[in-house]
Amino acid sequence: MITDARALKPEWMPNDLVHREGKVDHLASVLDPMGRAGDVALISGPAGVGKTTIAKYVAEQLEREMFDINIGYAHCIQDSSSAAALHSLLRDAGLGSDLRLEGTSTSTYLERLREDDGTTVAILDEVDNLADRKLLHSLYDLQGVHLVMICIDDDLLFHGLESRVQSRLRGAEMISLEAYGHDELVDILWDRIDAGLRRSRIDGDAVDLIADIAAGDARHGITLLRKAATA
Repeated sequence: MITDARALKPEWMPNDLVHREGKVDHLASVLDPMGRAGDVALISGPAGVGKTTIAKYVAEQLEREMFDINIGYAHCIQDSSSAAALHSLLRDAGLGSDLRLEGTSTSTYLERLREDDGTTVAILDEVDNLADRKLLHSLYDLQGVHLVMICIDDDLLFHGLESRVQSRLRGAEMISLEAYGHDELVDILWDRIDAGLRRSRIDGDAVDLIADIAAGDARHGITLLRKAATA
């Protein structure tokens, strides 16, 4: 039944993001290739609506189209301190392989970004879990750094921020995602099926049931599909 198990993983990147084309175009327009400071996007929405997927998809598209672009990703639940988030960002972007988390200051990481001649897309996932959100202000001001922040609720992110940090982040381009509708989620599941399973072995009613249970959460739906395929 399984032809490519990778397609049944939530993090697998499809060739096209169905029902998110407009959001993809919106984010791509924000991440202008000119390398200006202030190209900042905030993607918000409930779990499983494609926030991280859209950010990585657009970043990878830019990487294919441009020279001298680096993509860095940090998950701020795991990397909640400024140093840990920057460490993950720089290592993922290929700019910090020589830096050790222990003993490396935040300023050292920021200086490494400042000295780089290329463009860095810095994706901070679950950004509201950062212990010190002044880091966002520092990244915002760096020439050549395009900041993409991801959170569930932007109001919770802004709550309690220093006024100068909040003022900067309010200028970010807001990209809000809603939960997928039932038919949209069915389309996403069938795309995964076509990429990783034998369609002839799949019962359409079972796909409808999975979409019902997942209730707009694509990640949950893909997990249920994988479980059903391997049962």
